[in-house]
Amino acid sequence: MSLSLIGSTSVAASSVTIPTHQVGDLIVIWAQNKDIFTRPTKPTASGTVPAFVDISAATGTGCRTAYFVATATNTTSGTWTNATGMIVTVIRGADATTPIGSFLQAGGTSASGSTAPAVTPTVADGSSFILEFYAHRNNTLWSSAPAGYTRRATTNTQGCFNTKDVTTTAPSIFQGASVSGSGSYRGETIEIIAGSGTPPPTVNSNFLAFM
Repeated sequence: MSLSLIGSTSVAASSVTIPTHQVGDLIVIWAQNKDIFTRPTKPTASGTVPAFVDISAATGTGCRTAYFVATATNTTSGTWTNATGMIVTVIRGADATTPIGSFLQAGGTSASGSTAPAVTPTVADGSSFILEFYAHRNNTLWSSAPAGYTRRATTNTQGCFNTKDVTTTAPSIFQGASVSGSGSYRGETIEIIAGSGTPPPTVNSNFLAFM
């Protein structure tokens, strides 16, 4: 079974509805606090809210990314304290024990958008997915995805999520935006590793999810 992106959703809220999923699917959640640099706090595992595992949650960035391999079909996000925006994506076919490969979060100041940093894929044969998440403190409208990338989910005043079409490399990439003034931004690049023996991924470039 090849890697498949099942669904993605973006909201300007502190909780998000997880798209339809099955046991074994990889759930990745990105959360940001646009107004201050306090990173969102994960919910405590309880009921249908799982114990999300951090990918990146550096102090002072205002962003947090975490994942969970679904053990049921009714997983919920719970409330991520201090989050002003969230993005969730569901991926099928990821490695069951080590789904996250190379990743990096970086930031700076810009008056025109955000940049996701370069990483060197752990698996460079094209079988991985490359996820790109973007935030900008003053954005009002995200521009179209850069050439070679596909838009998956966005909320204009919050986050933006693209995937790279050819995943043998993951260079630094700029995502344009209309902003109300120069301000801080964050960008994150994450490699998703396919399960053992999985052929190169099939990504539906026509899939869009907007909120």
